[in-house]
Amino acid sequence: LTSNFFRKYISYARSIHPVLSIGAKAIIQEFYLNIRKCINGENSSISVTTRQLGSIIRLCEAKARCELREEVTKEDAMDVLDIFRASMIDMLCEEQGHIDISRSSKGGVKDIRRFVSALTVEGKRSNKTEFHITEML
Repeated sequence: LTSNFFRKYISYARSIHPVLSIGAKAIIQEFYLNIRKCINGENSSISVTTRQLGSIIRLCEAKARCELREEVTKEDAMDVLDIFRASMIDMLCEEQGHIDISRSSKGGVKDIRRFVSALTVEGKRSNKTEFHITEML
């Protein structure tokens, strides 16, 4: 790519203001409500705020803008939510890859016990002794 072409691309991309499609809105809304329901208990060690919701929406718009589209698709939303999930896992994982809830700014022993208790109940229900990291989100 020439620098001139790249400048024109950036200039044009800045003029695009994508809007969320109905499908993208539904995916983001479902994700946000589910994650708040799952992890935002009274004493949860992890929080998902409206500020993070706004960031998710802006990232979706940015992805569509990079592809020079006027509408944010469901696929854009799913890609951004994959990144968000991965960043949550990175935030809570220690160097060896184990979940360490104390790495959260609100972590505490009570939260760890509740998390382990929930894993124990799920393990008994599903007859499993090991869980993949994606099953714990």
